[in-house]
Amino acid sequence: MAVASTLAAVENGARHVQGTFLGFGERAGNANLSTVICNLKLKTEYLVDVKIETTTLVGRKIAEIANITLDHSMPYIGKNAFFHKAGAHADAMTKGEPYEHVNPVSVGNTTGVLLSEYSGKALVAQKLKSLFPDLDLDSINSKEVSARIKSLELDGYRFEGADASFKLLVARLKKGYTPPFEILDYKFQSQKQDKSNTGMSSASVTIRANGKETTSIKDGNGPVNALDCSLRSALCSTFPKLKDVTLIDYKVRVIDSKMATGATVRVLITSKDSDSSWTTLGVSTDILEASLAALCDSFEYKLKFLS
Repeated sequence: MAVASTLAAVENGARHVQGTFLGFGERAGNANLSTVICNLKLKTEYLVDVKIETTTLVGRKIAEIANITLDHSMPYIGKNAFFHKAGAHADAMTKGEPYEHVNPVSVGNTTGVLLSEYSGKALVAQKLKSLFPDLDLDSINSKEVSARIKSLELDGYRFEGADASFKLLVARLKKGYTPPFEILDYKFQSQKQDKSNTGMSSASVTIRANGKETTSIKDGNGPVNALDCSLRSALCSTFPKLKDVTLIDYKVRVIDSKMATGATVRVLITSKDSDSSWTTLGVSTDILEASLAALCDSFEYKLKFLS
């Protein structure tokens, strides 16, 4: 509403408008200047002396500095702002004629496809090519990948927005793929001794990597954090490059609310190192198991695909 009111004001003669970049601030209702500026620059004839080619880069950098999570659906600069899913839009995307209101390059963004249970072989092949530019598509069975996606989606998986887990899914279907580590066992406990404290959680994780078994026991701020700390400790003794991996977002989605506390949940984890960020997911009726799956994917992705 703030953006719409700002644009309407300009149409009616206003020549000075105020807002905040990304629309965040101390109060509600701040006009998102990244959207306002792009709209005025690309969809009106007003003179706007702003170079919008770096809008996406600047917006994401501001979000990182301010330690906020950028909405993937934010106009122009969101990660999914120019992504396409299924049907006519995805078909047009694969043919190089996407339905887009502006060229994403004009604002420094990129286009792409989101996979779901409705994705056909052509869309899967397009997604594979975007993630693996040097991939020989003849070495991958797109039909097998599509069938696997549809099977997992029935269990609650959604690979849209979790490219890292999708990339691992494809890699695991290739002959000869060897995971860098294996989870052999995990345990956790939480206890609250009296009303004066917030309780204590600890977790134990045992992994096998490079033929060696390692067990780590760590305390944490809740069972998920304890599990994360234990897994990191066990892995970093074998893979020091994982020390710079940090978690920047953690989301839990209930898939079937009718099951109440017994519902299947989908956990999405976004991680980053000094150069990039990536999102992984896990699905289970056990929130700890789903979290562990997402964490394992995150570390495996770092080890397999990032230097």
